[in-house]
Amino acid sequence: MEVSPLVDGIPRLEKTFRLDCDTVLLSVGLLPDTELAKKLGVALSPVTGGPLVDAGLQTSVPGFFACGNLLHVHDLVDYVTEEAERCGSRWPSTWRGNMSPCSTACPGANVRYVVPTATSRAGTTAST
Repeated sequence: MEVSPLVDGIPRLEKTFRLDCDTVLLSVGLLPDTELAKKLGVALSPVTGGPLVDAGLQTSVPGFFACGNLLHVHDLVDYVTEEAERCGSRWPSTWRGNMSPCSTACPGANVRYVVPTATSRAGTTAST
């Protein structure tokens, strides 16, 4: 298979290289199921289709959290479980008023999206 790196979404053909492999697996068109989130007025990502969340996985609707494949499609169910545990552990802090979205994390060159999409004033980071 021949691979060309992308710069701002444009293939750099002069840097094409060969990658020996047996299989190429693509995951295309997978979208989170956001029917309930839409009904609640949750702000959605134009890239992933899932809710925009802060570092505690709270959406734009106070008290409504998103994780797992609602947030964005995951490669492994293990990641869904880890994210759900992190989300559940942050919920009590939010109800005590410690979480408040204050800024947006932005993707850059060759980075399509980031999760979480906001940080909190309580100093929570994406690794919490």
